[in-house]
Amino acid sequence: MLTYVRGNLFDSPAQVLVNTVNTVGVMGKGIALTFKSVYPEMFTKYVALCESKQFDIGNLFLYKTQNKWILNFPTKKHWRNPSKLEYIERGLQKFVDTYSEQNIVSIAFPQLGCGNGELLWEDVEPVMQRYLRALPINVFVYLYQRGGEVEHRDLAGMRTWLRSEPAALPFDEFWSDIKDVVRTKPLFREVISEATFSASIVRYDQEGLLLYLKERTWAEEFRDSVRDFVNRKLRTWRLVSPRAVFVPEDSLLELWQAIRFNGFCYSQTMPVGLEELTPYVISLLRELPYFRSIQLSASDKSPAVELGLQLHVPAAKNSSSEVTVEMGAE
Repeated sequence: MLTYVRGNLFDSPAQVLVNTVNTVGVMGKGIALTFKSVYPEMFTKYVALCESKQFDIGNLFLYKTQNKWILNFPTKKHWRNPSKLEYIERGLQKFVDTYSEQNIVSIAFPQLGCGNGELLWEDVEPVMQRYLRALPINVFVYLYQRGGEVEHRDLAGMRTWLRSEPAALPFDEFWSDIKDVVRTKPLFREVISEATFSASIVRYDQEGLLLYLKERTWAEEFRDSVRDFVNRKLRTWRLVSPRAVFVPEDSLLELWQAIRFNGFCYSQTMPVGLEELTPYVISLLRELPYFRSIQLSASDKSPAVELGLQLHVPAAKNSSSEVTVEMGAE
């Protein structure tokens, strides 16, 4: 699935981040300079490949750590020269031919060859779509935003995030965090309409979230409280309020598993049954410290930009294990 993200590539939860480079061993500008600062060992190996003439257009240099993998993708020969569309195509073809054998399951691309490469996005985008849209993995294309967050502003924090393995947060902790939020802040604003809704923790046959999607009069609140009292006694969701939705713990477990796998929370990653509750779920989850608000769309030109969340779990511990893989020329 190909998804466009308006955000910072360095924050991406994708398994692989793409670094656009040249073939003469220079990382002097743009995202390449940031990657050089974060991964000096990778830069040293990249220079060695270039100087020994083992890295050319159509080659890909995959650098693996325990957390992130970096795919060095040449879009130009010399750093002084602009990128070429044919170079983009050769690299994309190599990626399509080799991603499976490298066990790549998700990847974040910048706008290849644009910016310092001087290619026009309207020329590059159709090429990227042609090669990437049909792939059976999560492909994210990060769109450059003028005036957006500067990647190198917090280099120390970025280095910790990129070079560390994120905490594999178990569902029990996720569910506990939701309960803490609901207990301290029972009222929320839905992200699209900004209408107020409320949430509470209940236990029927299993624990879960009870969402009241509309503001209620005192009489409606009284009737709903009676229904809830009876439901708790019967330990089942039997007396249903037209204003309420019960989200059982099982559904929240499925939701968390989908978020951990995809790295994002938006309509396309919602489990069956929760799709219609997407804006309410996002409104609640964005209160958690390991989510960041993000804008996503199915197309760069799509007017339907969707608000979602990107998983950004704090780093657990540093990892120093690195592996170099050269994905050779065609």
